[in-house]
Amino acid sequence: MNKTVTLLVCVNQRLTDQKPSCGASGSKALLAALKPLVKEHGLNVGPISCLGLCEKGPNVRLVPAGPVFHHVTPEKLNALVVKAVEFKENLEKPD
Repeated sequence: MNKTVTLLVCVNQRLTDQKPSCGASGSKALLAALKPLVKEHGLNVGPISCLGLCEKGPNVRLVPAGPVFHHVTPEKLNALVVKAVEFKENLEKPD
């Protein structure tokens, strides 16, 4: 069975800069950069308003029920996609 895996990129932007937020840490650029990377692997990518982990941002979560990746940078995107592909392959394995 072909499972759908989505990378959710937190794009929360706080109204003030007194506390960190993923949006203020460059997550919108990460979201844009991920779109062409995931397409060829049959993965989806989209924004999420908040994962509640702003201090560790930018954050990306794999769904369904996948891990959350913290401190994601443009340099880490290729490795993140590899992990997402492996996650998808594990979901698709027969029980």
